[in-house]
Amino acid sequence: MAEIVTDAYLPPSPPPRRRTPLIVGVAVAAVAALLAGGVGLAALAQDSPPASSPEATVKAVLDAAQRGDVTAVLANVDPSESGALRTSADSVLGAVKQLGLLDQSASLSQVGGATITFDGPKMTTEYLDQLEGPNKVAAVTFTAGTATVKVDPSALPLGSLAKGLVGHGINPVDRTIQLAGADAAKHPIVTVNRNGTWYVSLSYTAAEMLRRKAGIALPAAPATAAPAGATSPDAVVQDLLDATAKGDTATVTGLIAPDEAGALRAYLPLLGQLDAGKSPAASISQLKLADSPVSEGTLVTVTSLHVTLGSVTADLAPGGCLTITDAGHQTPDLCNGPLTGLLSGGKVGFVTVNKGDRWYLSPSATLSHDVSAVVSGLNLGDLAKGLGGLPGLKDLLPGAGTSTPGAATPGSG
Repeated sequence: MAEIVTDAYLPPSPPPRRRTPLIVGVAVAAVAALLAGGVGLAALAQDSPPASSPEATVKAVLDAAQRGDVTAVLANVDPSESGALRTSADSVLGAVKQLGLLDQSASLSQVGGATITFDGPKMTTEYLDQLEGPNKVAAVTFTAGTATVKVDPSALPLGSLAKGLVGHGINPVDRTIQLAGADAAKHPIVTVNRNGTWYVSLSYTAAEMLRRKAGIALPAAPATAAPAGATSPDAVVQDLLDATAKGDTATVTGLIAPDEAGALRAYLPLLGQLDAGKSPAASISQLKLADSPVSEGTLVTVTSLHVTLGSVTADLAPGGCLTITDAGHQTPDLCNGPLTGLLSGGKVGFVTVNKGDRWYLSPSATLSHDVSAVVSGLNLGDLAKGLGGLPGLKDLLPGAGTSTPGAATPGSG
């Protein structure tokens, strides 16, 4: 029975004794992310069960994980964070199977090879009323209990390419971990109340962990920043890039779709303290954009751009060639590769949505669309070029140099 390992509060495994090539680690990480992400995206389509309290939500997640019920686990995630992400699950999974990273038997409803068992978990709840008001956001921290994690490499649904790259480089895992360790208070699971139902929030959890690690106090009162948006899709991206270059977090926050910007607005008063002027300002010029309709809204792609950040400059020329120069040292032009092909073909960019008479950036739709475009745009020929230095690669990539059936070639329509 497949179950999910949640690493928000589990310390990393010790490094394996064997040394393996960097690409092995990359391949394993990619497969793990796709497994967790693919299953989660499909599961989010299901209706969420009611949870009457923050701890009830976390307990529901733990119980579902032990049962191997992936749908029940992901149904407890804040719906505003799932959004468009689930729409790309099938295309991503299909492309990954075609590439040989996952076996054809891999399913969005079940993942084999990894289990987790919880014993005696106890928790405490702290309501973070300063963020959204009374009883809207709560941090749940473990005070007792253990988690036993087991991974059987032979049962992981790896495809032929992943198996060839990894070989015997994955060690079995059987570890019991204290949930209430010394740093438990720095790694809470943050939940949010949506119309009377509590959900786990990924964005609030990440922001609260960052705040606690930095040792910054909560704001004195909820933030009042209102969504501003822009007059057009192009204006959203133009304003977003300009504000990001200047470190203007307030403007960036106002450009995010209102239903997706809760954590950013809530933690806005703390962002200046986290950076404290450490990041140098960048300048952007020669910006040219192109628009195209997508199912989620309007995709805005960058076709030309010049960025200066300290001694580093980056130039994206029409056609997709990217040149980076650092203190007079120019790197080789990145042209005719998978990344530049996706850029020049208008496959990746920023997905903007219309809310009333204003346009906003949708982070979830952008992530969903771009991940799907990148994975679907890869082919075995691209992998062969990128991994050409590895011994025996031709044996692993019998189709190298040709497009994988079902996977779009970068830059193609």
